[in-house]
Amino acid sequence: AEALGWLLQLPASRLEASEVLALLEVDAVQRCFGIDEEALERIRTWVREGGIRWAADEAHRQELGLPGDQGLHSWRFGLRRLFLGYVTPADGENLLYSDEVVPYLHIDSGELAWAGALQELLDRLDSWRRRLAAPSDPVQWRERLLELLQDFFEAGEEEGVTLLQGLRQRLDDWVQQTRQGGFEGEVSLAVVRELLETALGDSGQARGFLDVGITFSNLLPMRAQPFRVICLLGMNDSDFPRAQSKLSFDLMAASPRRADRDRRRDDRYLFLETLVSARDCLLISYQGRDARSDKPRLPAEVVSELMDYLDGCYARSKEPPSRLLFVQHPLQPFSSRYFSGEEPPLFSYDAAWAIGAPQEERSPFVEGPLEPMELETRLGLDELIGFYRNPAEAFLTRRLAMRLPGGEELVEDSEPFFLDGLASWQVRKRLLDARLEGREPLEVARRLRGEGQLPHGLPGTLELARAEEAVEAFGERLAPVLESCPGQIPLEIDLEIDGWRLEGNIQRHTGEGVLDFRVGRLRPQDRLGLWIRHLAVAAQTGAAQRSCLVAEDATLFLGAIDGEEATGMLGRLLQLYRDGLERPLHFFPDTAWALVTGEAKWHGLWEGGDHRAGERDDPAVRLLFRNADPIDARFEEQAEAIYAPLLERMEEPS
Repeated sequence: AEALGWLLQLPASRLEASEVLALLEVDAVQRCFGIDEEALERIRTWVREGGIRWAADEAHRQELGLPGDQGLHSWRFGLRRLFLGYVTPADGENLLYSDEVVPYLHIDSGELAWAGALQELLDRLDSWRRRLAAPSDPVQWRERLLELLQDFFEAGEEEGVTLLQGLRQRLDDWVQQTRQGGFEGEVSLAVVRELLETALGDSGQARGFLDVGITFSNLLPMRAQPFRVICLLGMNDSDFPRAQSKLSFDLMAASPRRADRDRRRDDRYLFLETLVSARDCLLISYQGRDARSDKPRLPAEVVSELMDYLDGCYARSKEPPSRLLFVQHPLQPFSSRYFSGEEPPLFSYDAAWAIGAPQEERSPFVEGPLEPMELETRLGLDELIGFYRNPAEAFLTRRLAMRLPGGEELVEDSEPFFLDGLASWQVRKRLLDARLEGREPLEVARRLRGEGQLPHGLPGTLELARAEEAVEAFGERLAPVLESCPGQIPLEIDLEIDGWRLEGNIQRHTGEGVLDFRVGRLRPQDRLGLWIRHLAVAAQTGAAQRSCLVAEDATLFLGAIDGEEATGMLGRLLQLYRDGLERPLHFFPDTAWALVTGEAKWHGLWEGGDHRAGERDDPAVRLLFRNADPIDARFEEQAEAIYAPLLERMEEPS
């Protein structure tokens, strides 16, 4: 019903990416276009990585009174990238077509049918966006909407079939009524949409009596069937038995006679039927106190009679039975009576209301080390470096195979108006790579625009200019280091250490060590990554004399180390890697680096501040160390074990 309601608003829709993907989540739509959950997940990736945000094409933007911008970030733009990527050779990474559209190469031959289904969906949406905007007479509207249902839905369940049948019946009734009234004029989509609101609202109509689950019903005669549990709600003195208003023209009510129907007597009999029908439990609820004055209020007359009857028949206890069965609930859900435990009948399902009450202490996420697991002895060098960037996340994802919240990127519905931190870094990195490869910045700029990575118009030009200026300054800082190390060649790493086989590739091996650079500030994770690669080079070649990492704010140099010592240090890091998959490491790169380097405010990196999140706010850390403080002696010990050898080999720039 919600999907059909959205389709009826197509003429005013922006066709935002999230809305179209939400339409594809409807089972009837998936059946119509031959899409399953695997295909939908792949389509989400295409939309996110292909730069699709909103609008069918450039003309659609202009119809909404906005600049066309050559259709950037529209569905036609993204789908064109997708199909061009399918026909582009695998080595066409740098290919730029005449209309400056960059092909999206990450599509396999087996996924072409999914791309075709997405194209068919967008073609139909664009077509119906125009067709629904035109007014028509009721007969044409009926035929048009029936065709709309056929184009987007394939009912497969009873509920879906019922909905479609109800809509068809509603349209037929409407056409018949207009014919009977002699109406032959045209009506707009707004009128049709309002007409169908009742049918759409009734799509979730209540199930039949005694169907499944919990049955909600009025107290009606002839429904006194046995139930294990019956709950009577709203049994207030003023509400039950129900009062019967007398109409001024009802002469029978003005002069009642014997055997006339009496609603109050009927309700009393219904209450008796309910008592007989309850098998295990009967719960009667009424408003016991006034919401404003807190004065006691009486229950319905029949409830008072029931309580008096119980007191008269079962008078063996010190307190009357009605008192034992009666539970007076507090007015507010946060009352301490719900959480004190002194009154067993009173409790709450929501601990969030417990103000000042003792909170239930949750156990740690992991208590003690897990059982040793059979690890793959072949380990990638980058995988080892990635582990030490966030050991808590590695424990959850690699050992427990968990998917952390926030790991999936959300689909954006608006084109970028500025570059955030990550996007800005990616643009600067691509400009720097092009500079080192001897390619012109203009070529990179055209590709960035063709991929939809830059904001439209002047904001994109300004962002690109700032990125080029930053890369120019960084290039001047990097040039002397590159000139001093002209012979940079890749080095394959293949080491066997303590039962591990460590494999990887060093992209820039100078013959003496590793040369690396980063368009950004120098972080502790970057220092540790260079250190592990420095050790791998020394263990592979027998010695490493000097490695270097150039960043925007600093340059890191690591001194000489022989192969035997480097192998031993790698062995200790590999052992910590194994331990960290059996029991969470108390190692947090930023906080640990500040500790071992003697920063006075190192604890602030863990706790964070008003404008900066601390390492404890990382989702993996927050989950893994809940109700525990990992900044302890073990943290200090592991920080020293990992960073101390690195500090010993650090050299000042010459």
